[in-house]
Amino acid sequence: SLTVNGSMSWTGGSLAGTGSTVIASGATLSISGGVTKTLDARTLTNQGTVTLGSTVRLYYGGTISNQSGGVFDVQGDVALDHFSGDYLTFTNAGTFRRSSGTGTATVEGIFNNTGTLEVQTGTVKLTFGGGTSSGQTTTVASGATLEFGGGTHTFSSGLTVANGTVKVSSGTVTLGGTGSLPAVELTDGTLTVNGATTAQSFTMSAGVQNGSSSLTVSGAMAWSGGTLRG
Repeated sequence: SLTVNGSMSWTGGSLAGTGSTVIASGATLSISGGVTKTLDARTLTNQGTVTLGSTVRLYYGGTISNQSGGVFDVQGDVALDHFSGDYLTFTNAGTFRRSSGTGTATVEGIFNNTGTLEVQTGTVKLTFGGGTSSGQTTTVASGATLEFGGGTHTFSSGLTVANGTVKVSSGTVTLGGTGSLPAVELTDGTLTVNGATTAQSFTMSAGVQNGSSSLTVSGAMAWSGGTLRG
């Protein structure tokens, strides 16, 4: 394993094998540059600050663990890009933040959140599912979007987001407890509401909205396609 107590710059090369790379508390990792970078079956543990400024390719089920007190800051329209083998597992107990860029930043892996997810600008797209606990916090800035683009995402205690847009474009999002949402867009996939949830507005063009509890829309609803069921 490798532990970094100061600053590390990653501009090319591969982190591979069954060991781990640890960014210690107070340390930094800057990921940048146009040269291909890969995470190949290895564990990257962050206790400090990681800045993702360019895309990282993912092979054979690597793991990123953003621990309590750690910050994983996505800057730009970049991706944790699944390339081959099992999917990445990203476990967030700290803060996962999108702080710059106006397009889409994508996490092509299983995203398990028990910490804080902040979408300050642009779109964060989660494509391969994940789960949350009752301790998680999700914030989306006005004009920004949190998009669920595949897999199964389960919010066992519901989801509360004050601003921005929550979008389901593929896969299944299940809301298991009471919550409140801003603008909701369902363009494909399934939104399952099993805990009483309110939405400021709801736009549905495809997919399925179902569940054992109620979705209450306080503002406008636009329905042009898809199925309401349950």
